[in-house]
Formats: sequence, C-alpha cells, structure tokens
Amino acid sequence: MKRFLEEKDLSKNKFGVFALAKTLLKKSERHEEQGETVLTALCVYRALELLLQERLSLYNLTPETPLTEEQKDAMRREIAKVVQKPEDQVQIHDKLGLFELTVLLIVRNDECVRRVFDQNRLKTLPLALQSRNSSLLIHGFDFPSENQTRHIKKCAEELLKDLRVRAQVELGSNTDRYFEKLDPSFLKL
Repeated sequence: MKRFLEEKDLSKNKFGVFALAKTLLKKSERHEEQGETVLTALCVYRALELLLQERLSLYNLTPETPLTEEQKDAMRREIAKVVQKPEDQVQIHDKLGLFELTVLLIVRNDECVRRVFDQNRLKTLPLALQSRNSSLLIHGFDFPSENQTRHIKKCAEELLKDLRVRAQVELGSNTDRYFEKLDPSFLKL
C-alpha cells in the first residue's frame, strides 16, 4: 500500500489499491461504530472513488483523460436517462466526478460496473453524491444519511470483491484482523 501511495499508479499495483480500499472500508466501520457519520461517509466515498479509478485504469483512462466527442455524447445520453433531463442540459466536465466515472465505465461496457450499478443504484448515486458534497467536511453543513452511506459502501464492497479476484489476493482468517488494526497516519481523520 505504501508503494502504491508513492507511485500513484493504479494499473501496476493492484494489491496496493486493494489494501488501501479495504483499509478505508475498515476505517469507515470504526467511524460508524463511534457514531461519526461524516467520517464514515468520507472513507466509504473515497474507497468507491479509488475502486472506480482503478477500473478506469483497465482502459488506460484517468478522470483527467480528455474524452472524445463520441464518449461525451454516450455519457450525456446515459446521464440524461438517469437524471431524467434533456441531453442538452447535461454537462460533461473536464475532470470527471464519481457519478461521471461510473457512467463512463457503463458506456465503456465494463461488466463489473454494469453489474454493481444496476438502474436503481445508478439512479440513487447522484443523490448520495450530492449529500457528500454538501457534508460538513466538504462544502456545507449537512450530514450524509446512513442509507446513502450504506448504498455507497455496498457498491464499493462489490467492486473490492472483483479487484480481490483480479489481484489474486488470498484472504485468510487473520487478514480481516490486520485491516482492522491498520491505522496508518495518512488515514487519520
């Protein structure tokens, strides 16, 4: 995990990505047990973002990669369906957010993301992300709801399972305890 954080290369160190995402999800559980709703949500959302970025790296893309007009049009169509707006009212920004990352992977026909984000999950994702953006530690004074956080966590856990298989990570009975005890200083919130 330390090597991954130094190199910041999602395509080379799958185990590092797995370890960091797993640590964030374990840390979210500790925050949840202590009733720290905002910190729980921040760890869960970051784990999801990391896992989506890792999936994007499978296509040699990053959130900053310039998109073709065809990709933007496909994303606009998909987003318009989800948020029930006309396509001409949907903007695709240069740097993609979590929702846009998810949609890009869907239009790229990423089987894992399509399976994890069915139509119901995809429709609730923008609301959950809006809640995160207006949370106390991001831009506002709100608190993400437990349901929204649970929704994001479930999606992240499903993506993590896929990464575990692809990275060939063997989890023994002691592995979960390792991630529970892991408290690297860079994750202290």
